[in-house]
Amino acid sequence: MNCPGLGIEDEDIRVLEKFTNLVTLDLTANQLTQFSFDLPKLQKLVIADNQLTVLDVGGLPSLTWVEASNNQLGSISGLAEFQPNVLDLSHNQFTEFDLAILQDLEFVDLSHNKLTAIWDDQNPSLSSLEALQSLDLSNNSLTTIGSLEDIAYTYTGNGDAAQTEQGSLFSLFLACNPTFQCSTLGLDEDNHALQTSSCAEQSAGEKWVMREYPSCLP
Repeated sequence: MNCPGLGIEDEDIRVLEKFTNLVTLDLTANQLTQFSFDLPKLQKLVIADNQLTVLDVGGLPSLTWVEASNNQLGSISGLAEFQPNVLDLSHNQFTEFDLAILQDLEFVDLSHNKLTAIWDDQNPSLSSLEALQSLDLSNNSLTTIGSLEDIAYTYTGNGDAAQTEQGSLFSLFLACNPTFQCSTLGLDEDNHALQTSSCAEQSAGEKWVMREYPSCLP
């Protein structure tokens, strides 16, 4: 069901409870402030560009794709009850978020929030996110996300030498986290994730050099 840009308000979507066979739902650019429904077959929810302060996905057990950027969210309920692959919560009001419990994540965008932490004491590492390919945490207030050595994509092998690949994280974005300690990533300068992160720059000789803090280009 596609309903973008129709001026839909909270009372207008109560009828959704009758559509229990929905697989995809696009409510982009409306005037919603809350969303909480039981839709057991829904796999993809796109609800960006609204005015959401409440998002409860606990009634969406089949959900694998969530796009809720450009809202006013500081939390999301029910997320730990399923395992999404794609999560876009950029341009919201999150100050903390426990990424480590969502072990099937492949693409994550939490940029332009107010994040100071992306784990808790029970889950102090992102090493369990073995499927993660892209992570955007730019424009936040993070100081570290711990070592990514275990999940960052690496390739070794040259010519006839044995070739090995490990890890999946290929793209990492950390620009505009002014006090972030780049050295805590545990990655060397040749790693692609580090090179995309704004924590490394190329010298005149085109050699990659790690920065102390990520850059923040206009």
